[in-house]
Amino acid sequence: MVEGDRKRGAALATLIASRARLAGCFLSAAMLAAPFLALLYDPAAGLAVMAIALGMLAFLATDATGRADPAFRGRLRLAARLNLLLATACLIAAMILA
Repeated sequence: MVEGDRKRGAALATLIASRARLAGCFLSAAMLAAPFLALLYDPAAGLAVMAIALGMLAFLATDATGRADPAFRGRLRLAARLNLLLATACLIAAMILA
């Protein structure tokens, strides 16, 4: 019984780590693509992609808060809130420009 719980715990930890890595890859790609989309197509497209990237960054900061050192948890929560605020501003600006 205990061995099965350990395997499930290890599988869950692997899933959480891979989810964070995947979100980090999408974040990097979105941050790189946003200015080019704004130049090529429309500023609203760049703002929408940037809003998605900032939202992912807020998600990653919130996800890391649970595993972080207690001294850094407040900073991570602040970073998550600021990124969520910036994502909301980008989304509103994209809707206004569209």
